[in-house]
Amino acid sequence: MPTAQDAALLVLAQSEEPLHYVEIAQRALEQKLMKPQGKDFEAILNAQLAVEIKKQGKNSRFVRITPAVYGLSEIGWVEAQEMLLKRTTDQDWSLVHAELEDSNRNKNHEPNPIRSLDRLLEPVDTGFTGKAGEFYVTSELLLRGFNANLLPVDTGMDILATKNNKLYSLQVKTANRQRRQEEYLFSLSQASLERDYAGAAYYILVMLHPDTSKSVAVFSHGDVKRLIHEGAIRERGSQYSLLLMPREEILFLGNQQHPVTYHWNHWELIV
Repeated sequence: MPTAQDAALLVLAQSEEPLHYVEIAQRALEQKLMKPQGKDFEAILNAQLAVEIKKQGKNSRFVRITPAVYGLSEIGWVEAQEMLLKRTTDQDWSLVHAELEDSNRNKNHEPNPIRSLDRLLEPVDTGFTGKAGEFYVTSELLLRGFNANLLPVDTGMDILATKNNKLYSLQVKTANRQRRQEEYLFSLSQASLERDYAGAAYYILVMLHPDTSKSVAVFSHGDVKRLIHEGAIRERGSQYSLLLMPREEILFLGNQQHPVTYHWNHWELIV
């Protein structure tokens, strides 16, 4: 069974706005995210959230808006999305996913075309989507005059390309839209950023949209290093997390303080 803090994380991610700790506790119980822990369950949850904020500081998953109202930090938001995306055979988390879906359907009985389309699209293993993204990027490069080839062995980069006697190494990451949100979560290993690749290194993040269209964000190795330094890309153990959020005509990275629209479908950045 998920912990009280994990349940609060999922409730806040679903609400998309700060909530009073009593409301968080009630929603967690209603969605069967956890079992009640005595008659003072709400107060216990409040204390647990406060303790995490005090101990973890800027690394806490939660932020306190007022003494009784909590929201998610950027770290918490990313972790909540990873929880929802993670595939597992664990019965408790299967229950979490089922209850979240039921809760959303009960909120609005009118059909949502995007959500309906999501249900029509058969879930595909990430290995298939990853390879599809690599083929997509390879074809786009060929159409732009690059001599591009997929590498048979994964050594960090997925594609080698040449154009005008210049060599390029490209790593491709592909992600589907996350549950109920037009957001896409990617991970880059620290080891992949530290290797000495042949030629100019680029990272292509492919977003698979619910209407089956695709778009990309193009970053050079230097861009990624700069965004890590600026805090737009978060370190999580041996990985870096990148959360892309298309909002109308603007693309944000991590939160709405880091617009990266210049990198959106800008294939010409590969120079």
